[in-house]
Amino acid sequence: MSSLNDRAVYRFICDTDHFSNLETDRDTEDLVDCFWEEDRVIERWRPSHVVLDSSGKRVPGAFPMLDSSAPVIRNDAFLLLEDLLSPTIEKLPLSCGGKQFWVLNVPISRGVMDMDSSQLEYDRFGNPTANHGIYSRALIEGEMFTVRETWGDILVTGLFLNRVQEKGLDGLAVGDCRGVLV
Repeated sequence: MSSLNDRAVYRFICDTDHFSNLETDRDTEDLVDCFWEEDRVIERWRPSHVVLDSSGKRVPGAFPMLDSSAPVIRNDAFLLLEDLLSPTIEKLPLSCGGKQFWVLNVPISRGVMDMDSSQLEYDRFGNPTANHGIYSRALIEGEMFTVRETWGDILVTGLFLNRVQEKGLDGLAVGDCRGVLV
């Protein structure tokens, strides 16, 4: 992967083709349902024990998939990226075979997308999805965020993905550019 524009915005996508997913005995919907609430969830969080998928065909990565609306990060990777994350992101513990993982509760940013300048598409329910969003840098804390306007995609900046590459972390796939910070 070559260096990306630091201000470009991409979807956070786990590389599930080459790296292990996490499995839990709890329903993942039940596990992450509280993430769309306005309040912090750490007080209600019940740590869950997870295991790497049982297929055995893929290797563990720094960003295993648990649920698309809840990014998971291995502790050593979190420490390398922590300065790029908003202090409002909650890190919620997961235990996996003696290794520490965190589910990141990424708060919803409101009013950060310029709806008039953005190129929008709409899903089958009529909700907008950014084909190419224009996001206000001044209103976004950190290099990982989600916006109410596009209903839940976890977004990261090119700066975040460049750091992932620079530190040799694996387990993320780079999707299409979803916009730019201005």
